[in-house]
Amino acid sequence: MKICLAFSSGGHFTEMQRVMKAFEGHDIFYATTKARSTEVLQNTYYLKNTGGASNLLLFFYMIFISIQSLKIIIKERPNLIISTGADVTIPICFIGRLFRGKVIFIESICRIQDLSPSGKIVYPIANLFLVQWQNLSKKYSKAKYWGSVL
Repeated sequence: MKICLAFSSGGHFTEMQRVMKAFEGHDIFYATTKARSTEVLQNTYYLKNTGGASNLLLFFYMIFISIQSLKIIIKERPNLIISTGADVTIPICFIGRLFRGKVIFIESICRIQDLSPSGKIVYPIANLFLVQWQNLSKKYSKAKYWGSVL
């Protein structure tokens, strides 16, 4: 099984590190933003970070990231995309789903009352949407609570 682990650097990467070992033995590649912490990963595609961009600039960045994501998905053809967010991982999830990949989204532990912006966008297309607070699984019918990652 080919698996794409998609995440931004920082806390999203920290949360993904907690579940990475579960996929050892599978054909894995990463889609993330470039940072000191993510440079140690092998078989990695670096997506352009959109942090601090204006709305118009963000729009063009997202088009660029979508093109990057399309190329990655066409080349790698993952069966499964697992994402902890954030923004740069949205196109990977959508394009992967269009290519019949399954999408698992793990919402951040810091989201206690509501979903993150990226979680809200990916929620409708996710095959499995995991939250780390039980009350969110009651608020969002598709969300599942299996405990916390941290």
